[in-house]
Amino acid sequence: MASKEQVYEAFGELLYAVARSEGKVKQKTIEHLETLLQKYSWGEAATWSLKYEKEHKKTFDETYDRAIDIFVEYGPFEEYENFFNLIEEINEEEPSFIGSHGKKILINFKKKLHRAFMENEDITYDDNEIEEDE
Repeated sequence: MASKEQVYEAFGELLYAVARSEGKVKQKTIEHLETLLQKYSWGEAATWSLKYEKEHKKTFDETYDRAIDIFVEYGPFEEYENFFNLIEEINEEEPSFIGSHGKKILINFKKKLHRAFMENEDITYDDNEIEEDE
């Protein structure tokens, strides 16, 4: 099973994949993402992963696929909401530093993850969380 630390690092992997989707990853894009990540408790782990992927010149497919695999393996997690808020913030920025292709990737990733959770019968939810919502 994936750990929380791996999930946080997967946030960085996904952001790297988005930056990579437009071709070469620009240092300016990495720096901007680092700034955005600073406001989250998991931002340091995501930033480390983002830089690691860039340094090792990982491909879009490698990082995107790994991120979705880690998220699905870990299962539902309250911190995804903050990550998706970050995605919304990135998507709303003008001018966009991730490009139209990057925006589509983020939107589709969110849908793909949601669909994976809905289709996976092995994913269980904490009963305490369900009770609190009722």
